[in-house]
Amino acid sequence: MTATTEVMRADLRIGSADNPGIETAATLVAPADASGCDTVICAFPGGGYNRHYFDLRHPSLGGATQAEWHARRGVIFIAFDPYGGGDSTALDASQCTLALTVRAVHEACLAAIEGLRAGTLVQDLEPIAPSRVIGIGHSLGGMQLIAQQGQCATFDAVAMLGFSAIHCVTPTPSGFVSPHSSSDSDAESLEEAWSGPLVDEIANLRFAYHWENVAPDLVNEDMSAGFPVRRASPLPFWITRTFPPFAKICMQEGIIAEDAGHIDVPVLVALGQRDVARDLRQEALAFPKSVDITLFEVLQCAHMHNFSPAREVLWRRLQSWVDGLSKTR
Repeated sequence: MTATTEVMRADLRIGSADNPGIETAATLVAPADASGCDTVICAFPGGGYNRHYFDLRHPSLGGATQAEWHARRGVIFIAFDPYGGGDSTALDASQCTLALTVRAVHEACLAAIEGLRAGTLVQDLEPIAPSRVIGIGHSLGGMQLIAQQGQCATFDAVAMLGFSAIHCVTPTPSGFVSPHSSSDSDAESLEEAWSGPLVDEIANLRFAYHWENVAPDLVNEDMSAGFPVRRASPLPFWITRTFPPFAKICMQEGIIAEDAGHIDVPVLVALGQRDVARDLRQEALAFPKSVDITLFEVLQCAHMHNFSPAREVLWRRLQSWVDGLSKTR
């Protein structure tokens, strides 16, 4: 663990009783003095990305990372790698279906919270008693979060950043597009499932992911990895070699509707001005059991929010939403 006068950081490997020998990698960022912390955020990255998306220290960005920014405001922020990917225990795709992932990550989150309560999660971090635990998911991590909350009710509130619970589509200069394949049963690979304008023309992916004001060297580095097949070696440190297998179905209309319909805690849906939903205002309809729904659009921002000069606008809105939630635990 390393610490400064402002924040402490610790890399974790979190197991669970249900998955002996299988660990999920995570990074915890917390105030240097966390004794009074009562809020924990568990964060899940998008497909093809890892926990460093939320702790993105890069010369072209400067300033605090998202994890640091929230930690400086009294939050314990835990960013998770994909289950079976990144620095987590490597698993075959058959072991990382959406159903298996959400159960495993639910158990990992519970283990992390129990470790915080007992003072055993991080050396030298005294026991704390969080009164609210928030889940946030970016892109495919938002799909995973909806499924996890709908099936396991892990969190006191959930925030989906850059994901549509109705239908994910891709913005291009000529309008929204969807992959050619309609279901994972039609496609043997992610490349086949996402065939069409998104894969065939890298300019479309660049348009969808990054607003024109993002630093060109950062955009080029992010786009250099190859998509969806990762061809670069080495990869940028925030990118994973593989995608979770449920990335093949994430852009099917209504694919996560049933789980979204079970969520009865406060919901935040935040999108960039250019992002993966046709109409942000319609997203509230996907959560009929929640009576506390917040919608927010980040202007001059595309899908990869944490690369954007407007990223702090999103973080500030997310923090104010968290601060306004009831303390339930």
